[in-house]
Amino acid sequence: MKVKILIIALLTTSSGLIFCVARASTWGINGFAWIGNQTANGDPGSDPPVTGTIKFSGISQDGSAYGVTLQEAQGQGEGKTRLLSGSAWLGIGGQSDPLAGDAQNDLPSLGWIQFDQTLPDGGKCFGAGDCYAAKWNKKPGSGNSFEGYLSGWARFAIGSDGSGTAYPETWVHFKAPSDLNKYSCDPGSANHYYVCAGADGKMSGYAWSGGASSIDPGLSDNPGFGWISFSNASLSGELEIPPSPYCITTLDPNNQPNEVLLDQGGTASFYLKAYYEHIDFNPNNPGNFSWTCNNKQGWPIENGEQITCNYQTADTFTPTLSIKDSAGNWNPCLTPVILTVKDKPTCKTCKVIPTDSNGEPLDESLGQGQLGGAYVEGSGIAGGKVNWDVTNGTQVDAQVGDFFSGDGNNYTGISPSGGADTFIGASVNVDGEIIECIPAEISVKEKLKWN
Repeated sequence: MKVKILIIALLTTSSGLIFCVARASTWGINGFAWIGNQTANGDPGSDPPVTGTIKFSGISQDGSAYGVTLQEAQGQGEGKTRLLSGSAWLGIGGQSDPLAGDAQNDLPSLGWIQFDQTLPDGGKCFGAGDCYAAKWNKKPGSGNSFEGYLSGWARFAIGSDGSGTAYPETWVHFKAPSDLNKYSCDPGSANHYYVCAGADGKMSGYAWSGGASSIDPGLSDNPGFGWISFSNASLSGELEIPPSPYCITTLDPNNQPNEVLLDQGGTASFYLKAYYEHIDFNPNNPGNFSWTCNNKQGWPIENGEQITCNYQTADTFTPTLSIKDSAGNWNPCLTPVILTVKDKPTCKTCKVIPTDSNGEPLDESLGQGQLGGAYVEGSGIAGGKVNWDVTNGTQVDAQVGDFFSGDGNNYTGISPSGGADTFIGASVNVDGEIIECIPAEISVKEKLKWN
């Protein structure tokens, strides 16, 4: 509760937290994948793909660059997913195309894999799951690394053969691991039916390529290319430093004062709210918030995003807060809120330093002709009138009015009247009870020449 008692050109500044949000860097896939056309049993362990390669970046025949990039997906959580975009070139090495017969004999390439966010089967993905465009998914708890798995779909763009016959519709399915928290991505044991990357970006595992009419592995009429091995591919890019978890205690609502007088029932109540950023957790679960109304031992735990702290004694209290993230870790929060409970009304007189035209403080002391001032800050005062007492100074435009009559109604300018420091005292008359305020002191510049 403040009453300003001097109208001066003051520059008020508000301080706050500024979070810089940088656009996430783009990752790429380096190296190549091995592709085969074995469909006898669909087992990548006993039937490894060896026929040809898929190249993830390079220069095409017309001189344009191509590649596959991974860009952070907006609205999917900070750094949790990256969407695959671009094209990979599908070649079959130096062998003839076993599907084309004499028409395409010895042609070394087939076409593209397009990561263009299209989906097969009219968006139904044949009921095979992971029905979304191919993406990278961060492994929970993996920290700032490339560790994660691929899931979703991408299409082959093969075109027509030498006779003009279009190649059957063909897709590649990146199947997610069965256990998204405990899967292995060890390149030494790469025979797993999913594609993943380790912390260093090294990839391993297999994706399945099949035709739209025979998407399941093991079908003899499958026009797809079977298992695709990613053991010679890797992710690369700049790993951003993730924002640190941040939380803080705040008073709520409506700028509630941090000093409160005990009421007639002997209780002072404060309403607190948690503020947080960059913490992965469920805020709708009250158990993820752990409060105490004081930082001393013995205070009970309170749960919830907002709590009420009730105190029955006059003292100073510092509420504490921790927030539990999705990994089960407790994040201790900053505790700038310090609460003061008083058993009687108090007030103090605060000085105002003169400022220049930009609102910058001129000095901690006053010279002849300069104006200073003060304001009253009170606690537990519900009304009353302010009276001023100035020593070694002159009051300018002095006014006396109600304590809560608003800014500008109770102010006085202060100007030094001698070589000694100026003292400003105040008191508040509340229904005949005089509450003396702690005085303020304004220093006078040394070695002044007074007229």
